[in-house]
Amino acid sequence: GKPQRSFCNDDCRVVAISGKNHYMHDLDKEYIRKKGGYVMLKRYDHPHRNKDNLVARARLVVEKHIGRYLTPFLNGIGELTHHINMDKHEDKYENLLVCDGAAIHQELHGTYNKLCKGLMDDGIVGFDSKTGYFRKEKTNDR
Repeated sequence: GKPQRSFCNDDCRVVAISGKNHYMHDLDKEYIRKKGGYVMLKRYDHPHRNKDNLVARARLVVEKHIGRYLTPFLNGIGELTHHINMDKHEDKYENLLVCDGAAIHQELHGTYNKLCKGLMDDGIVGFDSKTGYFRKEKTNDR
C-alpha cells in the first residue's frame, strides 16, 4: 500500500520511503512502453536507465548474457537489440541480436520487408482487407 504519511523526523521519512522501501519500487513489474511497445523493467542502478528508471527487458537480457552494459544508443550511434522474430515481447536471448548502430538495424528490417514482399508476390502471403491482417494464402499443394 501507500507509505505512512507522518514520521517522527525527516531522517525516518527518507529511510521509510526511499529506494527498495518505496511503495512504487517493484523490479519485477513489467511496463509496456506506449511508444514502440517494448517491455521495460525498473532498474534504479542501471547506468543507462531513462528518467522513469526503466530499462528495456531485451537490453537487460543481452547485458546479463554478455557480462557488460551495452553502449547507450543516441542519434543512431550505439548498441541496440533487435528481435529476430519481430515480436517485441519475446526477450529470450536466442531471439535477440545486438546491432552496432541504426544503419545495421535498418538493414535487418529491410531484408525482412523484402522477404515479405516476395512472399506476397509469390502468393504465399496475402492481406485480408476485412480483418486488416496479413495471412497465409490457402493453397492446394501445402
